[in-house]
Amino acid sequence: MPVLADEWKRLYLRSAWIRQMEESGTTFGEFWDTCGAEDRDLEFFRYTSYPGPLLEIVLDSLTPGSSVLEIGAGGGAYTIPLARVAGSVVAVEPSAGQTARLIERSRNERIENIRIIRQRWEDVDGDDIGEYDLVLAAYCFFMPDIGDALQKMIEATRGELILINLVDHGFEEILASVFGEYDPAPRGVHLYACLREMGVQASVEIVSREAFIPYSILSDSFRRCRDFDRDTEDRLRAALASRGMLENIDGKLQARRTYRDAVVRWRRNGPEV
Repeated sequence: MPVLADEWKRLYLRSAWIRQMEESGTTFGEFWDTCGAEDRDLEFFRYTSYPGPLLEIVLDSLTPGSSVLEIGAGGGAYTIPLARVAGSVVAVEPSAGQTARLIERSRNERIENIRIIRQRWEDVDGDDIGEYDLVLAAYCFFMPDIGDALQKMIEATRGELILINLVDHGFEEILASVFGEYDPAPRGVHLYACLREMGVQASVEIVSREAFIPYSILSDSFRRCRDFDRDTEDRLRAALASRGMLENIDGKLQARRTYRDAVVRWRRNGPEV
């Protein structure tokens, strides 16, 4: 087990969201199944241009008719566009709610080349999963034993492995000032470092996305996963305003955010990076 995988677990267990899940006794599957977040997040993602340029990078790596394994498919932000090009897509997704949304979207768009595995990636039998031309995992790394999870992804990769995760969302200072101490979860650079320590010669590209998000949608996203009373909202507004991150656009109060994502790539039998 690489040393950095232990550091990943330490950061994972310290992250604010994980602590809140543990304190409330809620699992990630229960969160996605019961809160209806995906329906609201579709609008949130539209404002943040997600997956946007990240999807374009993945599609550029996809050969028409090839096989795809997507880990943490969610409601299909990547799955549906990939299935339009790929010969077949196997989507690993443990959440019943997310799976239902993915099935509904595929039916609405008459896409029939998606097979869904209703399991956590950690529980998938690596011997049964097979190999794929493209293996994709994006924003699904709620996996404390990241070394084992990455090794299984590598073994499933016949062609290219692409991992996408946050570098920063420009809100660390805001969250610290509004909610107190804030320990960010492991980031995309940690994935890259873990792979390199495992002897996997990956590359990493940093992609920036700037977004203007209606304040009402932003505050709703906090309200769903944090204690968020009137006093907290007042502190949030003040923190955003003091940093010049609030603007009135077309009569709507909007928050300016800058996201940076890491796209970590490895190709089997590819050149060393």
